[in-house]
Amino acid sequence: MAEEGRRLKELNERMLAGKVHDYTGADREEKPVAPPKPELNLGDVWKTLSLDDIPKFYQMPCARTSLLSGITASFVLFGLQLSLRRPIGKACNWAVGGFAGTTIVIWEGCRFQRVQRIGDMKRIVMENNRLQVRRTEVPEDGIQGVTREEWKREQEMLAKVEGGLPAGLGEKPV
Repeated sequence: MAEEGRRLKELNERMLAGKVHDYTGADREEKPVAPPKPELNLGDVWKTLSLDDIPKFYQMPCARTSLLSGITASFVLFGLQLSLRRPIGKACNWAVGGFAGTTIVIWEGCRFQRVQRIGDMKRIVMENNRLQVRRTEVPEDGIQGVTREEWKREQEMLAKVEGGLPAGLGEKPV
């Protein structure tokens, strides 16, 4: 018990000294943190735009889906307003508003899903890297709660899995 307490105290001191402890007990230097990004204002954004970007707008992620959804919504709202015998001016206003609102909502939803998918991919890659390290190194009994027997069982399970990650690894936690 005292030995384990001493080991945990040493690990804590190494973590506080700027070293990062991974589950194997090995130390590695901490990567430098990127400096914070400066705040952008509208003038900075305006300087990055050019007329050459306009023909390539549809190539941006989520642009095509959001524009097509906005166009569809504008036609639906315009037709609905005309079928309700509203003046053409009001129907046009509804169409423009529907286009703008739908395009923005679909754009933001698509970008949110894209960020989540990228985060999931990073998590899967990190888990895969962790499994690769675990496959190659036999832990000492009791390090991070993994005994030799548990490690051997895990190695047997991983040997049965052919290609890819084990079942359930790519799923979102509940």
